[in-house]
Amino acid sequence: MRQPHYADQGSAAEPRILPLPAVAGVAVRDLVESVLAGHAARTPAASAVTVTVDVPAAAVLGGDPAPFRVVVERLVASAFAAASAPRPHGEGPILREVVITAVQGADALELEIADSGPSSSADDRCPAHVRELVARCGGSLHVAACAEGGIAVTVRVPRREARRQAA
Repeated sequence: MRQPHYADQGSAAEPRILPLPAVAGVAVRDLVESVLAGHAARTPAASAVTVTVDVPAAAVLGGDPAPFRVVVERLVASAFAAASAPRPHGEGPILREVVITAVQGADALELEIADSGPSSSADDRCPAHVRELVARCGGSLHVAACAEGGIAVTVRVPRREARRQAA
């Protein structure tokens, strides 16, 4: 079997592996914390809502974060509004809670924003402009009622892989 030939080295040279450039991205936890801080500054009633953030530091969003940020801002505002909404007397304990979680998979990032507010329609929580922004990110959106009350909105954005181009 013949050894590969390398233009700048002799035939016995070891193949060189060139490093790929680092994939740029935005840390999802930083983005979520920034959105929460902005919401708290604009909405004094937000302090009455308990917030839990479970987003791994390694979760990264590739591509342009601007449309994704707007989606998170709208969904956070909607979740806080629902969690703060008055409930009919006798409906059980009043929990005022928003939980934000993320999972970074091999093929996608999933971000879920759940609240303890009253159940409502998907259109109330995710208006058309939010759905359009998610679609522009190449993602999908799913709305589900939580078993313990409230709504969970999951945004799934495909992971953008670094692509090698041959010369």
